[in-house]
Amino acid sequence: MDATTHTRRDVLAGLAAASLAGTASAAAPQAAAAPPAFRGQHVPKPLPFDPKKLSGLSEGLPLSHHDNNYVAAVKNLNRLEQELAQVTKDTPAFVVGGLRQGELTYRNSMTLHEAYFGNLGGDSKASGPAATALATAHGSLDAWQPHLRAIAASLAGAAAAG
Repeated sequence: MDATTHTRRDVLAGLAAASLAGTASAAAPQAAAAPPAFRGQHVPKPLPFDPKKLSGLSEGLPLSHHDNNYVAAVKNLNRLEQELAQVTKDTPAFVVGGLRQGELTYRNSMTLHEAYFGNLGGDSKASGPAATALATAHGSLDAWQPHLRAIAASLAGAAAAG
């Protein structure tokens, strides 16, 4: 192999080494501050609506979901970012990979919960581009609702209710 030909493995190994070298120096015990990506300082956002005024949901449901699921995702993301800030060149790759996988899970959970809460409210009637897209994809909103209920039930570990 000549000097200008690199395999995908060579490139990835080089990028990983450079990344770890950069994080190792930033994560030294006496470092002034962690890099922005690893600050672990996310703050849970409050609910953007009054849960007492939601039509079709009990007040306790969004409160419980916010306080238990969303806040836990934010706390876990912060914890993982703080652990990632401690990565050095000697940290085993499988440990870094596990931390990154957890980071992705909790970052997605935080982001999706914020989008979910940001879209609750109103008169409980689907409208706008999302309603149009769902109706187009499923034939009607009425045809889509059993799919949503089945997915929700499966995530809760329950049997699908009709």
